[in-house]
Amino acid sequence: MLVEVSRLKPHPKNEEIYRISDVDDLAASIAEVGLLNALVVDQHDQVISGNRRLEAIKQLGWKTVEVDFVDVEQETVERLIVHHNKQRIKTHRELLNEYHALERVYRQGRGKRSDLDNGRRGTTRKLVADEMGMHERMLARLIRVERERPDLIERLDRGTITLYAADMFLQKEAKMSAYLRSKPSPPTNQKRAKFKFYQKSSHDLGEIDDGEVQCIFTSPPYFNLRAFDDTGEGLGTEDTPEEYVENLVSHLDECWRVLNKSGSFFLNLGDTSDGVALQNIPHRVAIRLADKGWLQRNAIIWRKTNNTLGRVSKKLRRTYEFIFHFVKSTDFFYQPTLAPRKTPLSEGTYT
Repeated sequence: MLVEVSRLKPHPKNEEIYRISDVDDLAASIAEVGLLNALVVDQHDQVISGNRRLEAIKQLGWKTVEVDFVDVEQETVERLIVHHNKQRIKTHRELLNEYHALERVYRQGRGKRSDLDNGRRGTTRKLVADEMGMHERMLARLIRVERERPDLIERLDRGTITLYAADMFLQKEAKMSAYLRSKPSPPTNQKRAKFKFYQKSSHDLGEIDDGEVQCIFTSPPYFNLRAFDDTGEGLGTEDTPEEYVENLVSHLDECWRVLNKSGSFFLNLGDTSDGVALQNIPHRVAIRLADKGWLQRNAIIWRKTNNTLGRVSKKLRRTYEFIFHFVKSTDFFYQPTLAPRKTPLSEGTYT
């Protein structure tokens, strides 16, 4: 049915759930091939589905547009809006908006429509996931990320982190926080103690004198994989690999200061994939450290036995990480370490 464009207005519930974007591109497409799907409009001339198309045809100066009218009850409007937008490409924020709208409907026991239910049964979250056309496990992950680290939702929408990586990030963060709470630092005022433990970020080691440390071994938060900062803005949460490399290299300036000239610095670092390609983060960091004066003596391959396959089938299992050995000068102390072997070596040799 053709109606005047000036009669139509966005439904307020639709505006709460979805945002209007990329209207210029859509307008160009409509100008070229026409409007492929009619707008869905309720009895009050409010657009249930097609607000982006409405803005696009207004931009094109259309006077009339084809619409399909539906009779909407106030109690079922959220379900109907989600139902008619099921094929829409959505951001993670829009998916969460859908979830919250539908969860309210189910929690209040409203929204019964036989044409939408199809006799489905299950938990509220499963019913909502089915309504959204989304796997329940994926929805559960998205809800957990929003609850525990809402700042990551924006990064999900920018594509700088995947939902799976964000969920793993939260699990690792929770485990590390629990571990740190259960392991308070030993007192540092023991006069005869051989070692001191500082349970804090290594960004500021002001309590340690220059050149006081003989050996440093560190495994900092990996880019978009590990982070231990409660603010959500710490090392590892950068938007780009370049930012991460520069922040980490600057962070390690304190290690340079406290390490003595005969000392060794070991850096354990794993790589990150953008979903298609490895970013070569460890090697980028090693090169930048060399630029700042560090001398790299060795690149040790750490074979990991607890690796995970992940969800990509077109690449090898990631079974290793790097441990880079750096020193400040050629006067560093070095002693070969005997490694146990199943077969005996000849006398006077070592590995």
